[in-house]
Amino acid sequence: MDAELREIRDFLAASPDYAVLPEPALDRLPRQLVVRYLRRGSPFPPVPADAGDLWLVRTGAIDLRTRQEELLDKLGEGDVFAVPGDDGAEVIGRVVEDALFYVLPAPEARELRRQHPEFADRFDLASRRPLQRALAAFQGSAGRGDSVLTVSVGELVTRAPEHIGPDATIQDGARHMSEQEVSALLVMADDELIGIVTDHDLRKRCLATGRSRQEPIGSIMSSRLQSVTPETPAFEALLLMSRLDIHHLPVLAGTQPVGLISTTDLIRHQGTNAVYLVRDIRRCESVAALRRVTQALPELQIHLVQSGATALHLGQAVTAVIDALTRRLLKLGVAELGTPPVPFAWLACGSQGRREQTVHTDQDNALIYADTRDAGTDGYFQRLAEFVTDGLDQCGIVYCPGEVSPRSPHWRRTVIGWRDEFARVLRSPDRKAAMLAAHYFDLRVVHGDALLFEPLRAEALRYAVTRRPFQAQLAENALDSPPPLGFFRQLVLIQGGDQADTLDVKKQGLLLVTALARVYALQAGVPGLHTLDRLRGAVETGVIGQDDGANLCGAYETLASLRAQHQTRQIKRGERPDNFIPPRTLSPLERGHLKDAFGVIATMQKNLRARLVGRGTP
Repeated sequence: MDAELREIRDFLAASPDYAVLPEPALDRLPRQLVVRYLRRGSPFPPVPADAGDLWLVRTGAIDLRTRQEELLDKLGEGDVFAVPGDDGAEVIGRVVEDALFYVLPAPEARELRRQHPEFADRFDLASRRPLQRALAAFQGSAGRGDSVLTVSVGELVTRAPEHIGPDATIQDGARHMSEQEVSALLVMADDELIGIVTDHDLRKRCLATGRSRQEPIGSIMSSRLQSVTPETPAFEALLLMSRLDIHHLPVLAGTQPVGLISTTDLIRHQGTNAVYLVRDIRRCESVAALRRVTQALPELQIHLVQSGATALHLGQAVTAVIDALTRRLLKLGVAELGTPPVPFAWLACGSQGRREQTVHTDQDNALIYADTRDAGTDGYFQRLAEFVTDGLDQCGIVYCPGEVSPRSPHWRRTVIGWRDEFARVLRSPDRKAAMLAAHYFDLRVVHGDALLFEPLRAEALRYAVTRRPFQAQLAENALDSPPPLGFFRQLVLIQGGDQADTLDVKKQGLLLVTALARVYALQAGVPGLHTLDRLRGAVETGVIGQDDGANLCGAYETLASLRAQHQTRQIKRGERPDNFIPPRTLSPLERGHLKDAFGVIATMQKNLRARLVGRGTP
């Protein structure tokens, strides 16, 4: 077997569905597969696709939804999808990340099922697929302290269940489910639970039979209910759903429903998918629930790093979760404080603004609100800022030690206030003004009315391109700290204290690249925020050469990767992650890459200083 076929065979063996096959069957399979590639936005499965084809996802992501746009499932690397017959017409798939597939044609798939009953069992019913994934996820993580073996059902409940009366129409129920992004509704009559309606019921008992959507929803509900209590072990609930072939269980405290769990909840509890984390966050109705959900963030980073995620993808995934957390806290805050008196936008700064976060992060935020003469307006937004920042801190995103926070009036301003502040720092070519401007140009709208801030930032960027004294001071600030590399390429370590014999890979490395990229971007008028986007924009506009841009991108990715791996090891040891890497823990090859990255930074700092001297700036 050649190397390419061997790689495919090894990938099949790692798939929970194909792993049940004996070795000889796995050895034969690679030659029977068809490789298919679908771009983002493509329908899935594509037309034509034969019923019974098995599509194994090699890379990418696919959403499976109902015709009402309710998310049924997500497919990712290692997942298998069996193309359904006519009864699967109500499931609509869409590729959400460019995807590569290994397709086993239906005739070969049928023969494989006939020869190997254990393989056929994996695809007995399409409706069992989420349950199989939940069980597989449990089997793969039973040794973890937070597995479904050790937690209770109550710990998985993050919101009150959605419910409806039996006389409401089927259409009303479908609309309610879509609006609330849930896959099931409890049916209540006089405060008594009398039934449940799921998206499966809508498809099978209404759409597939042609039943009028104006009929009462009670006509399609399931009335023979199984339920659990908040104290029920989650694994017992999973076994109950497996035994009865059901996918939802009401959670009752006495006779009153307090929650509703599904097989998808148990999959999500494995905590390795940013999409599931974001969806869970959006459903939380209290800070306490948000705190429980965001405890999965470290596990997300472990999963991403061990899966080989790039620095770009890791930062985007973690930032997406923290953005979602921030938005949910804002909505909870508005629900408590009342409607905002004027439009506003919440802004992220620093690594969150640039979408470069890891789980070891603190808060860097600001707030902008519409101009008003009402003196009481600022008090409302101060209280909102306190609610959100307190909530972030409770969820592990600690307060900013530098007080970059909308709790402070400096970081909470009207549109006119922010416009005046941008103008002030751009016209004041001093060190402190340039430091503030560096923060301001990393600001990004997370929630609210983007039109309050985006035109202002674009205007400031256009002006910054023309302000040579400001650019010179920004560059001087970027050259303040050299990388920790000695004259003979030896690493210069921190001396004394708790961090002795380590390197601060963020402060002494990553932030140096970020500062250089910001200087280049403002010289070129590049609007991007991520360090890599700024560097690529600087290359495209000719501010730096292609080789220099590639070297700086490589240095950034090297440093970010080493930091992520270091933090992952700390998390797995139960330690609080930080940015201090002891070089003795690195392999000789990794230490060499670290020195190369620092060498690139030193060279680019030297080049920038020479450019400043050439322009007459000391």
